[in-house]
Amino acid sequence: MNRRVLFVDDEANLLFGMQRQFHNRYEVSIAQGPKTGIEMIRRMEPYAVVVADMRMPHMNGIEFLAETMRLAPDTVRIMLTGQADQQTAMDAVNHGQIFRFLNKPCPPEKLAMAIDAGIEQHRLIIAETELLRNTLTGSVRVLTELLASSSPETYARNQKLKQYCKAVGNLLQLKNAWELELAAMLCGIGRMAVPSEIVAKCDTNGDLTEQEREIWERTPRIAHDLLNNIPRMESIAKIILYHHKCYSGSGFPNDSLSGEDIPIESRILKALMDLIELENANSSRTVAYRMMLMRYGSYDPAVTDAIEKTLISQTPPKEEGLDFIPDSKMVDNIAESMEHGYVEKEVHELFVGDVLYYDLHLLDGKMILPRGATITNVLLEKIMNYHRLKGVREPIQIAL
Repeated sequence: MNRRVLFVDDEANLLFGMQRQFHNRYEVSIAQGPKTGIEMIRRMEPYAVVVADMRMPHMNGIEFLAETMRLAPDTVRIMLTGQADQQTAMDAVNHGQIFRFLNKPCPPEKLAMAIDAGIEQHRLIIAETELLRNTLTGSVRVLTELLASSSPETYARNQKLKQYCKAVGNLLQLKNAWELELAAMLCGIGRMAVPSEIVAKCDTNGDLTEQEREIWERTPRIAHDLLNNIPRMESIAKIILYHHKCYSGSGFPNDSLSGEDIPIESRILKALMDLIELENANSSRTVAYRMMLMRYGSYDPAVTDAIEKTLISQTPPKEEGLDFIPDSKMVDNIAESMEHGYVEKEVHELFVGDVLYYDLHLLDGKMILPRGATITNVLLEKIMNYHRLKGVREPIQIAL
């Protein structure tokens, strides 16, 4: 259990007294003044509890604890103050979300009880966070494997979409880039509820009847309603709900949202999904991008600019953690020219996590997985079953 406690005050003697009083009970750190305290919170291992004085120069205790909440939201915050007025207490609770509010001078045993309660509260916060993280991870794994099993082509496209989203999201410095990448992997989940003949028409730009179009336009809502029931997936559900919405407000769902009111992640997904569709049809990302620019009002200009810098330009600006993604033809040419770009395996040698270097076919020629697909537990089971029933072409090329 984390028992690290940080005391922050502008009085050195008081801090040394706290250290002597509690060093046998907790892992005590002290910071003289809020500036030092903030630096320690940024640089050191997470603290379970931070205890701060109200009256400090340059930044009072309320402001300091509010900044602590921003930097380390799981750290429990306690305030000591000689100002026992109601307004101070209200500000402390409202702005710093204080766990305990104690008056000075505070008896050591009373302060210790508050810190003990804070440590237990921190333990519960971390346990809940871990539970939610495991729930989220497990739910996402199940959904992606179901999508991979039911529509390998959609799964492979979404993997490519995720890579594009990572590049654009990095350039735009999204606060929660992981939400965009997760939405990219799950945005096709609503297709599972649509009859296969309608999906086939949509994938080939076929003409839909009015009834078929109504069904197809419900796919984002289906995905939203499914994901919205999973803890911490609410924001991702909203991204997917609006990923077919044009910047002008047209598209679906048919509501009043347009422009900056559409989530930025949805605007990115819309543009990148169209880019991939046009790229697949024209075999050139540059041509696809130019065609996108002719669709006036469809895309956020900031998003198309980011796409140009990260995915189109041959000399994009160097961004930290951002690798240049070459044109799709270049990728294919490089792959074909690599002598040792893959290893050959038999079906029984495949592992979860293997990535297909070429399309995977049955003996009768039917493709069952496209190149670039990552083999999951479900896909591995599916390959094994196909091999038993119809036979899979071997050897299988797996990317190194």
